[in-house]
Amino acid sequence: MGSGAGRGYEVKLRKKDFSAKHAPSNPLGETALFALYTKGWVSVKSPFDRELELYLEKQIAESTGERRRRLTEVNRHAETLFLRKVWWPMFGNFDYLHAEWEVPDLWKGVRFLDFAYLRYPLRVGIEIEGFGPHARYADRGKFADDHLRAAALTAEGWIILRFSYDTVNEHPERIRQLLTLLIGRWTGIGEQAPLLDELDKKIVRLAVKLQRPITPRQVCEMAGICAQTARRRLKALTEKRVFRPHGGVTRIRSYELCTENERMFQWMYVE
Repeated sequence: MGSGAGRGYEVKLRKKDFSAKHAPSNPLGETALFALYTKGWVSVKSPFDRELELYLEKQIAESTGERRRRLTEVNRHAETLFLRKVWWPMFGNFDYLHAEWEVPDLWKGVRFLDFAYLRYPLRVGIEIEGFGPHARYADRGKFADDHLRAAALTAEGWIILRFSYDTVNEHPERIRQLLTLLIGRWTGIGEQAPLLDELDKKIVRLAVKLQRPITPRQVCEMAGICAQTARRRLKALTEKRVFRPHGGVTRIRSYELCTENERMFQWMYVE
């Protein structure tokens, strides 16, 4: 337990006759708080537990049908462990993360991902697999279907990450390192991602689709804007390190996606 209730811990009194001077507005010292906690006079909720409760309430409120059933009835111990040991220490929030995310597949069926991280340009599916249901008791049909599902999602632009329960429980730091390589390379952990509006996204999609440097003229034709606006947009995207100049010395003639971000954009769904 941290040094008192002043580090974001939520303290609730359980005894009606307990003195008001011990209320959370007057933070207790560690010794006093621990004594009250062990006697059952107060309940202590960590910042993680408090935010997790709010997060799940929001996810359930936004869900319907089978997704709601999964969020309310299915045992989510492994998923909660992932949030506690991996996600929360990295981000300190659950922004852009959706639980039991419903994804239509190519065969007009529906799949569910344990978590979906949706932050442009990334669409990352995260699954936590216990040894029992995913390996020991999996039949050949289930085994084949799992691989087919992962392949279909990848073809549709998803990045699929699958972690075992044991790795989450025993080596969460390894998963955090992998997520830092993937998500942190584009967004920067703890930093703001480049803000891209709809026109910026269309320009990026154009570069991904053509697989070569693009020119202001191509942007003009694609978006129906003037040359000056196209050059201004490409210059702004260059300042955000999305693009870099490719041709021209005194005047830039074309732009290419930055190499360090290019692999991220390859997985982006191109309309």
